[in-house]
Amino acid sequence: MKLTIVLLAALSLTPVATVPGIERGDVTSLAAAQSAPSPGLAPRGRVRLAGRVLQDDRGPFLGLGATLFWSVWGYQHDRPRLVQHFDLLRAHGFEFVRVLGSVAGPSWQDRAADPRAVGYDAAIAGVTDVAFEHGLRVGWTVFGDTVATATPASRQALIDRFLAMSKGREHKILFIEVANEGWQNGFNDRLEELQALGRSLNERTDIPITLTSPPPPLQCGKALTAIYGAGAADFLSLHFDRDLKSADGRWGPVRQPLKWPALFASCRAGLPDVAANGEPVGPQSSVASEGDPVYILSGMAVSFVAGLPIYVWHTGPGVRGGGKSDRALNRAASLAELPRVQEMLRGFAALKGRLPADLPGWSRVDLEAANSPLRLESSGARKLVDVAAAQNGTAMALVPFGLRDETTLIANLPVRIEVLHPVTGMVLDERALQRGGRMPLPANPAALVILVTKRPQ
Repeated sequence: MKLTIVLLAALSLTPVATVPGIERGDVTSLAAAQSAPSPGLAPRGRVRLAGRVLQDDRGPFLGLGATLFWSVWGYQHDRPRLVQHFDLLRAHGFEFVRVLGSVAGPSWQDRAADPRAVGYDAAIAGVTDVAFEHGLRVGWTVFGDTVATATPASRQALIDRFLAMSKGREHKILFIEVANEGWQNGFNDRLEELQALGRSLNERTDIPITLTSPPPPLQCGKALTAIYGAGAADFLSLHFDRDLKSADGRWGPVRQPLKWPALFASCRAGLPDVAANGEPVGPQSSVASEGDPVYILSGMAVSFVAGLPIYVWHTGPGVRGGGKSDRALNRAASLAELPRVQEMLRGFAALKGRLPADLPGWSRVDLEAANSPLRLESSGARKLVDVAAAQNGTAMALVPFGLRDETTLIANLPVRIEVLHPVTGMVLDERALQRGGRMPLPANPAALVILVTKRPQ
């Protein structure tokens, strides 16, 4: 019997001193850990949802994506740079890019994707084909706004054009979303129409379909049930709060995915059982920005442990790719220009490569349960912010974050522990704990990944 546990905790990089009940192991060199991990097998076959797990012909996979809203404009006007972005993302384990299909409002005049323009159908097909040639699928969000589609007939026609484009390309598309934040981008008083557009897609394709993110704050209410209550979608698209000034501070956005699905417990009837973290806080994102790899990677890990199979790395350069409106916000034009981008990219590759591919399908658990193989004990008054935990048979994944005072990891049974740094992928420590063995975890706002295997008793 084998038990694998993944533990992401806020820690320093200082190796933990030897204590009773612990055996030390070898540590991998930093140079080896910093080499870019393999991106894995290229996408193959159609995407399907097996419960909360994404699958294709490779088997299960974690839906790590990146915002690249400007891809249609890029395909038409700056294809070499678009391809560079595809290659950069694929080389670091990304599975897809999220792209706006139609957007033509005032702030998008120099980055518009206009379905009225000559060559539009060839462009959306081209983005899909070129992305796949470079190892990525596309998550299409059809309506970034409705400026170019002012009538219901024109909006249905655009849905039909996307459906026609997708024929024979189903294996190249991760999902189709009807609208980006429809509540503020053209569908606020058109929820029935939005549902109808979703049904129009869902009845004619097996590509996973979602509708739009509900308006903030995320809660049971008329807006949520009006959007998703009619069964027109395969999963919910959620845009969690990016507030960095709550009591949780910068850990607030990291904690947000843990609200799923309990937040919607009173209105779950008729709602999809699957959700995506579609536009979390990121470097140079609007409302709030987060550029520290520790918080970004923690947010990804919590999302997957919380049961969300899709996480989108949302960035300033991913919005307009250097458009005039973004330059006014001092956003970088390309991902490669972001501060600390190599740390983040290598962290995505390293952490995604170590997390179980079917992790979102595991069952959430309470770390305080008597049969938990590990427990955490804090010695000070300032407790950690929260813990995400999930299990699958004899396997468990835990994500404690926001550790402040000294916390000790205690084994309730014999285990083997491998400690990794999620940004570099370096093995920091390997140890065996006997039952009752204790491992002090220094209070430091960095992150670890700890892989634990149950040993014979």
